[in-house]
Amino acid sequence: MKVDLNNLGALTGWGEAGIGSGGITSNRNFQAIAGDYRPGGIYGRFGTGATQTLAGAGGYDSNTLSNRIIIGAGVKATPAALSKLTAGVSIWNYRFPNTAGISAGALGNKFIGNEYDLDLTWAHSENVSIAAGVGSFQPGRNMIVQATGGINPATLCYTDLSVKF
Repeated sequence: MKVDLNNLGALTGWGEAGIGSGGITSNRNFQAIAGDYRPGGIYGRFGTGATQTLAGAGGYDSNTLSNRIIIGAGVKATPAALSKLTAGVSIWNYRFPNTAGISAGALGNKFIGNEYDLDLTWAHSENVSIAAGVGSFQPGRNMIVQATGGINPATLCYTDLSVKF
C-alpha cells in the first residue's frame, strides 16, 4: 500500500507471510521450486552454516520455508526533498509449524525469534545504489532452552553497494 503525500513524499506499508510445512526428522519437508527465500536483514542474509544457530536444531538450511512460518511487516518512506533516499523499518517473526525432531530441551516451543531492521537506501541512479542498515535478532524460547546458558541477541550493521550491468 503506497500513499503519496503532497510536499512530504511517499509512504509505503507492506506485509508478507510464508508457511512451509514439514518436520525435520522425516522426508516430509516442504520443498520449494526456487528455495532461496531470504526474509529479514540478518536471518535472510547468511547461508546455511551461519544461520543454523539462529534457525534452530537439525542443521537444515534457513534460506527456505522448510518447516517455517515467517511473517514480516514494515513501512518505507521516501521524503519529497530527498527523492533518492528511502528509509525503512521492518519486523519479522519466525516460528516452526512442526516441532518433530527438535531438541527435547525446546519442550515443543515453536517460537524461533523476532528480528527488527532499520534500512536506508540511496538510489544514485537506476543502476547504482548504496544501502546501509542495522538489525537485531531476538531469540525466542525455543532457542534459549536449547543453548547451554542461553543465546544472546544478534546484531548486524551493514553497507551494500549495488551496481547493475
